[in-house]
Amino acid sequence: IAYMRGINLDNCVVIIDECQNITPDNMRTIMTRIGKDCKMIFLGDEGQIDLKNKKNSSLQLIMEKFSSVPEFGCIRFTEEDTVRNPLIRKVEEVFRSISGATA
Repeated sequence: IAYMRGINLDNCVVIIDECQNITPDNMRTIMTRIGKDCKMIFLGDEGQIDLKNKKNSSLQLIMEKFSSVPEFGCIRFTEEDTVRNPLIRKVEEVFRSISGATA
């Protein structure tokens, strides 16, 4: 994140993975680097937040705040979208029942 200060990302596609572990301040830093002809793709899983304070995750925040902004596209996948091993759906079901977490 520190290396992103003061730069513009032009003519590129940037994929930011594990967004559930990025704080809102750092997410702002990343998002304000968008330059000319830049596309940013943010990926994350709200069920796998590694921050000490899970409320410091920016993933849910950007999904809520930017989903109504026409220039942004927001897609939320569900367990029906799981295309890896079918057992992963069962694993997620069990862990959700234990923790009460959502997909």
